[in-house]
Amino acid sequence: MDMIPLLKHRRFDPELVDSMSEAYANVCQALGLSAESDRATKTIAPKIIELATRGVRSPIMIYTLAIEELRNDHQVVLTPAPIDSR
Repeated sequence: MDMIPLLKHRRFDPELVDSMSEAYANVCQALGLSAESDRATKTIAPKIIELATRGVRSPIMIYTLAIEELRNDHQVVLTPAPIDSR
């Protein structure tokens, strides 16, 4: 699933879109999911967008908070693998 179509009615600066895309890919990878459209990835993209809307800008913070909040919402039951923090 590509996040870009979900962003068409929202305004985010290009840097934030890059951060969101990176976080999305990392969450999918950490959970062993393909970035293709399925039930799990359809839950991840809106969470990423919500975090960015709330002011989170760092891809690592978006990733961390998305995993934490999805887990707290019981939408994710897997333990994520660590990401490369470049």
